Amino acid sequence: MQRNSKICKIVEEMSLFLMDNGYYNLSIDIKREDKESIITFITDELDIEVNEYIVEKLSEPREEEVEEYSWMLMGEGSAADDLDIIGLLVDKVSIKNENNKSIIEVIRDESY
Repeated sequence: MQRNSKICKIVEEMSLFLMDNGYYNLSIDIKREDKESIITFITDELDIEVNEYIVEKLSEPREEEVEEYSWMLMGEGSAADDLDIIGLLVDKVSIKNENNKSIIEVIRDESY
């Protein structure tokens, strides 16, 4: 149950961040596999600054101990602040640009 809640928080906060930054055309795909969850966001091509900010915030090393308490705090501050918390919940982020779209893939290892 907590796994689903964490995935939903990631989707909610990432969507809010993107929309707060003017990216309203947004598609979201969630794949839940045994050992990992893959969340893909597709939106209009990101500005370089937004792209770099997302990669910076989500590339922080995952901290399982901190994760158990921090994820519940998401939504208490600004969407930009919550990207720090999302970084604690995910293991990998990649952003590709194709055909004037950005494809943001966030991977969460579920084998812990």
